[in-house]
Amino acid sequence: MRAAEQQSPRAFTLPVVTLAQLQAPDAKVRLMMQDAIFKTGMFTVVDETEASAASEPFGGALHAWAECEQSGNLPRELVHEAEMDDGTRRITLATATNATLVYPLEGSIVHECPAFASAANELRARVDATGAAYAAVLDQLVSTGRPSEYTDAVTRGESLEHFHVFRREHAPTAAETLRLHSDVGLFIVMTAAEYYETAAAEGRLQRLAGDTKPATGFLLELADGELVRPIIPDNSLLVMNGEGSSRWISGAAGAPRPRAASHEVHVPDVPGATRAWFGRMYFPPRDALLQDSGEGQAMTFNEYREQTYRAMQAGDNRLASTVGCDLVGRSILADSGSCASDEVYCWMQCMKIPGGQGAFCGKEDLVCVDPNGRLWPEAFTNPSTGELDHCFDCTVVCPGAPPPYDSGGFCNTNLQPTTMWMTGFQTIGKHSQPCVIYLFHSWVLDSAGKFMVACIGTVLMGVAVSALASGRARVTATKVSSKVRWHRPAKLAAVVAMFFTQILFAYALMLVAMSFQFELFLMVVIGLTIGHAVFHIHTFQENVDACCEC
Repeated sequence: MRAAEQQSPRAFTLPVVTLAQLQAPDAKVRLMMQDAIFKTGMFTVVDETEASAASEPFGGALHAWAECEQSGNLPRELVHEAEMDDGTRRITLATATNATLVYPLEGSIVHECPAFASAANELRARVDATGAAYAAVLDQLVSTGRPSEYTDAVTRGESLEHFHVFRREHAPTAAETLRLHSDVGLFIVMTAAEYYETAAAEGRLQRLAGDTKPATGFLLELADGELVRPIIPDNSLLVMNGEGSSRWISGAAGAPRPRAASHEVHVPDVPGATRAWFGRMYFPPRDALLQDSGEGQAMTFNEYREQTYRAMQAGDNRLASTVGCDLVGRSILADSGSCASDEVYCWMQCMKIPGGQGAFCGKEDLVCVDPNGRLWPEAFTNPSTGELDHCFDCTVVCPGAPPPYDSGGFCNTNLQPTTMWMTGFQTIGKHSQPCVIYLFHSWVLDSAGKFMVACIGTVLMGVAVSALASGRARVTATKVSSKVRWHRPAKLAAVVAMFFTQILFAYALMLVAMSFQFELFLMVVIGLTIGHAVFHIHTFQENVDACCEC
């Protein structure tokens, strides 16, 4: 049942616990959490101490964030702005926690918005305590391969944190701001949204509370497909499972797995209102293995994310893949959850619409295909389980547009070229992988001929390093006439010029080797070996570094 079909979703009471109960659950709380983990996929956490002491929810952090963003003092390069499908503007400030290392807010934010910076630190600490407590509960109630599987995942994995502001300046152009989706992480801990409007007298933001506060625009899909409107108390944190809680964590055979909560968001149509929100997405550790992949060798989460980065067509890849979304039975790309208006959903990620594709068809007509023309998700759905398989080389294309690249070509020119492989050595012959950049951005090795020229050039540079070192030694040993004034400066200039060129070539070889393209690395070794055989075979040199062959 969809929101368009269900005009007034019924109110739904989520399981509610305090932070103290979550940290030390008794039998009653554990029973409640079993329903939350395996049936609902979501629950509410109320910090009773803070709720009674704070004058505003979350210590005023969301209020201070909304005012900081509205003030215009926040450096714009620190925020990411996107327009959602319904025309709502989303402004995001991103930070992170890597394992147990909490990344502080930028110094310029602390300087320009000290009230927000202070309140944000307290809110982040509260969310951190909630996430740690929930991981411990998961370890108690979910049968996994190890007793502390989730706790270890939380303490070793990366968490991405977003402060969002949603603003709508005109009537909505679509029903939903974020369409029905589930998140890709282990779980997310987030605040209940707060709403503000500009007070006419002071020109500052005033919190909408009580009868003036809009109804929550958050809708949750239950296991039977019904969309409900959860009852969310003020100053409460929401904890919601993502797909990663089962896909990247090993489970005992036949044991129930945590349910990922599918949800959508509607920003209420209140003219001039600001919706503020904070959430922390907990990702699996980089070495976590994809469960039930059906492949000979399971993919790690790090490999999954790197494949995702390469698949993005444009834009800031780090921001674009932060809080991702996962498909929940949708066959139309535009039904993605957190994709902006200039993005479509392809291979479990929001991808920028490739340049020129819009000239051939609309956003709703774009499709996600692999190099063999198989459509995602239709051709990647497991018929026995109904679950989706991964498509690591899928790209966004328009059926009426020219093909994005020749599947029989040297490399995939439709993807952003790479300067370095992050997963170890790669070899040529994989038509779906990105092309390699050779030293300069414009030197893209997108054909066999160019790759051959790069190999030859690499060998020659290796030989030249040894030749220049040998030539420099000979020039240095050459005696010059003391009667001719220019002989000595000319000799010095020649030595310096050869040393400069030698170092230039040597560090260029180092950069080529660091591309982790195996053939180019081999050419570096061959070139240096030939140079040594020709110019230094009778000279003992203990140092074999190309950059220091002096």
